[in-house]
Amino acid sequence: MVNSLRTRCAIWFLDSPFGKRHVEAFSFFLAVFLGFSIRVNLSLTIVAMTDPNANEYEHIPTYDWKNRNVILSSFFWGYVIPQIGAGWLMTRYGPKWFLIVSMFLGCAVGFLIPPLAGIWGSTSVIVFRVIQGLCQGFILPSVPCFMGNWVPIGERGRIGTFVYAAGPLGTVFSMLIAGVISASRLGWPWVFHFFSILGILWCIFYAIIGRNTPAEHPRISRQEREYIEKTAAWSIKRHMPTPWKAIFTSVPFLALFFSYACFIFGFWVLLTQIPTYMNEILKFNIRKNGVLSALPYILQWVTGLTLSIISDKMILTDIISIWTARKTMNAIGMLIPALALILLGQCSKDTSEVAVILLIIAVGANGATFCGTFINNLDLSPNFAGVLYGIMNG
Repeated sequence: MVNSLRTRCAIWFLDSPFGKRHVEAFSFFLAVFLGFSIRVNLSLTIVAMTDPNANEYEHIPTYDWKNRNVILSSFFWGYVIPQIGAGWLMTRYGPKWFLIVSMFLGCAVGFLIPPLAGIWGSTSVIVFRVIQGLCQGFILPSVPCFMGNWVPIGERGRIGTFVYAAGPLGTVFSMLIAGVISASRLGWPWVFHFFSILGILWCIFYAIIGRNTPAEHPRISRQEREYIEKTAAWSIKRHMPTPWKAIFTSVPFLALFFSYACFIFGFWVLLTQIPTYMNEILKFNIRKNGVLSALPYILQWVTGLTLSIISDKMILTDIISIWTARKTMNAIGMLIPALALILLGQCSKDTSEVAVILLIIAVGANGATFCGTFINNLDLSPNFAGVLYGIMNG
């Protein structure tokens, strides 16, 4: 049965038309892209908000805040709260409207940060970033729900990586745009306005074209719907009771949880601290900081997409098993960055070129995990992939 499934997937892989599942994948790509752009923009913008030399225009306000690390971490105070509940709700009722409402509210709050930062100080920024974190707690748990409903097994690596790799691409975009806007006459306030506008435009776009399942889509072809349904290895049922005990006592899931926790710790420490490291240790200006902070995430995006294609082809042609593919990608994505970061600890301002290269290698190689840890929850349980991801991401 598995071999025949792989044969059908391989045939479709060679001759697969662009379908509604790809439109849905692009919608989720944009959601993750914008979600990361919004959560990351403060990492660079905080430099412009607190450094009087970051912008030459006198009308742009700066603040003497000593609690920058508290401000940067505040997003995650809110972010961890809805994870498990968000995964459960979207598994049960579908992700569409949870995603739209949470994105809209997070963007609406983004408009308030610049004017109220000058009135209430860093406290207002902390409060609004906590709210944005709460809202964005729905974004990543929605992806496994989409994948379970829309993505055949033979395309899981490629489409999953395409969507998840939007995170580093959004990071690149955010770093570049934040650096340019912060150094311009518009100044750092327009960084928040710009990304909030993009997020609200996405809400309108997805409200029009988005669907929770192929069965709900009025314009999907019969061939594509049958392909999605027939090449699914398991039946996706929305109203099954959640087996909480089985989840928390599952050794494979606990291993996945530990792996993801290690990944996410390193990912966010680097993401939030690279701009500050380049500003305070390597002494780069705001424009150069934005460009160089973005470079590692360009390589991460390319690495993830390239390895996902290789991984899927090797699985479909029976060169390696699904489990071997996931473990191999995970090993690449964890061991190479670990070595690069150990070497980075020996660098200083005098070896800034080496430090940048090591950062690019560390973050870039990490892209392999997008076709390892990130989609393994679907392999373990497509029915509860959203719940599993919510637990992991919390």
